[in-house]
Amino acid sequence: MKTTLEKVFETLNKVELKSEKIELANIKDFKAKNKTFEKSIQNFTTDIVDIVNAREAARKKYTNLANDFSVLDKEYQGLRKVIMDLGVKMPEKIQSTYEIALRLMKSSNKDYKELVK
Repeated sequence: MKTTLEKVFETLNKVELKSEKIELANIKDFKAKNKTFEKSIQNFTTDIVDIVNAREAARKKYTNLANDFSVLDKEYQGLRKVIMDLGVKMPEKIQSTYEIALRLMKSSNKDYKELVK
């Protein structure tokens, strides 16, 4: 027969074991949630790096685009002056091509301003 004291110690041991199991489960849950968080932060960081790299590449491409348009515009203005001096009309194909390029450049300027906000 177990004494009352033995019964009390037995009960306390069971309670302590249950408490330790609960603590271990809490630690396990925390570690799992932290692992999920670490994956999320890694994914987010990767996306941010990709965005920054894409933004930098777009800036370089815009600079090239602006330079190319500047060269095209100077060429067009020179051609326009020569044609006006000759007193003839600008060929429609050249005029429309330049106007399209001008619209595209204006649109690109707007897009670039949005990008660098």
